[in-house]
Amino acid sequence: MQVDVLVIEGCVGRSRAVSLVRAALDTVGHPEVPVGELVVASEADARGLDFRGSPTIVVDGADLLPEGPRVERLACRVYATWSGLADVPDAEVVVAALRCRLDG
Repeated sequence: MQVDVLVIEGCVGRSRAVSLVRAALDTVGHPEVPVGELVVASEADARGLDFRGSPTIVVDGADLLPEGPRVERLACRVYATWSGLADVPDAEVVVAALRCRLDG
């Protein structure tokens, strides 16, 4: 399993997203899986990835939470969370999505 967080320079949710994914992988019993950070530096990079804004969590190249359209520009991503809009998704949502991906 390859897990990456796609980010742009200056993304405010960058470090929180990486920490959140690391904790979620630990929770679902996969502490051995590394979490990579891939900087999306150009619109050409964005077009070649399953990118919906920064940060986007991808597992084996596919967005873990594929809500909203893919984007071809360097943009921040906003997630709908239990407490409103945020720069990272809820931890419980990431854990549930990882479990679904691992089971399916």
